[in-house]
Amino acid sequence: MIEGKIKESFRSNCEMRTDLSMWRLLVCSFMLCLIFPSEIVLGSPDQLVYSIRTDKEHYILGESVTVTFSWQNLMSKDYRIETWLMEPIEVYYENQDTPIPFKGIILDGTSGYMPLRSGQKFETSYVINNFFGPNYAVDKPGTYILKSTYVSYNHEKRRNFWTGVINAPTLSFTVTRLAEKVLAEQRTKILGSDSLAIQIVAAHHDEASVPLLIKLTKNDQISVRKMAYQALANIGSDESIRSLAEAAVGEPLPMEKVTILFILRELRNPVVVPYLKNMLKDEYVGGYVTFQKNGGKSIRYKEYTVRKWAYVVLKELGVDIPTVYEEEIK
Repeated sequence: MIEGKIKESFRSNCEMRTDLSMWRLLVCSFMLCLIFPSEIVLGSPDQLVYSIRTDKEHYILGESVTVTFSWQNLMSKDYRIETWLMEPIEVYYENQDTPIPFKGIILDGTSGYMPLRSGQKFETSYVINNFFGPNYAVDKPGTYILKSTYVSYNHEKRRNFWTGVINAPTLSFTVTRLAEKVLAEQRTKILGSDSLAIQIVAAHHDEASVPLLIKLTKNDQISVRKMAYQALANIGSDESIRSLAEAAVGEPLPMEKVTILFILRELRNPVVVPYLKNMLKDEYVGGYVTFQKNGGKSIRYKEYTVRKWAYVVLKELGVDIPTVYEEEIK
C-alpha cells in the first residue's frame, strides 16, 4: 500500500513538472515573438527576401488583378538589386503544365538597378490583366497559380551588388463567373460609364450589354468611347463586332479609327466588310512619305492613313479593292 502511494506521488510530481515545462516553453515562445517580428522569423534572416502577392484572393471575372512584388533587405549591409520594366512572373491556369503566354513588351538590353539599404523594403505593383492589352489572359473562371523567380547576376564592375536566385512562395487566386441575376445588376451601371461594370460584362461575353455599349460609343468623352470599343471587341459576337465597325465609321478622331481598325484586323470577322469599304473614302491625311526615284528626283506623297488600314484589313479578309491611299504632291 505504501509502495502504491509512493508510485502515485512520483507520477503526480512528474506530471506537474511536465506541465511546468510546457508552460515555460509557451512563455518563451511568446517572448520570442515579441522580440523578433514574425516577418523576420518566418522569412530568411540575414538574406534578401523576395515575395509576391495579389490584392485579393477571390475575383469576379473581369476584375483587375494587381500583383505586388516585394524585396526586403534583412542583411546588415546595404546592397543594390536589379530591376526590370516588368518583373518575372509565370501565370498558370488550374493544373496546366504550360504557363499562360505573356503578351506584354519584353525589353532587350541591360537591366537597371536600385539601392536597397539594410532593413529597407521596396515594393512595386501592376495589373497583369489590364483591360487595354492584358499581359496575361485571366479570362475564364477557375484557379490561377502565380510563380516568380528573382535573379540578379554578378556585376564585377559594380560594388555592393546582391547576386543570386530566389523563388518567391507560390500563390493562387480564384476567379468566379457571376450568376445571370447579379450580371444584370452590372448592366444597369453601364450607361453611367462605370468602368468596372464595363470590364465585367465584357469578360462575361454578355451580348445583352451590346445595345448599352453602342450608346457609349457616342459619348463625348474619348475615354468612355475607348472602353466601349474594347468591350464590344471582347464580347466577340457578330453583333458586337459589327457594332464596333459601325462605330469606327462615325468616330470623330481619325487615329482612334485606326486603333479600331487594328482591333478589327485581329478579330478577322467578315461582318465588318461593308463598313471597311465605307472607310476607303476617308479624307484624313496622317502623314507624308518621300520616295527617291532612279533619276535622283524625290517624290513626296501624302498618306491617307485610315484608307490604308481599311484596305489592309479588307485584303486580309480576302477582299482586294484597288485603293489609292498615297497621293503624289505636285
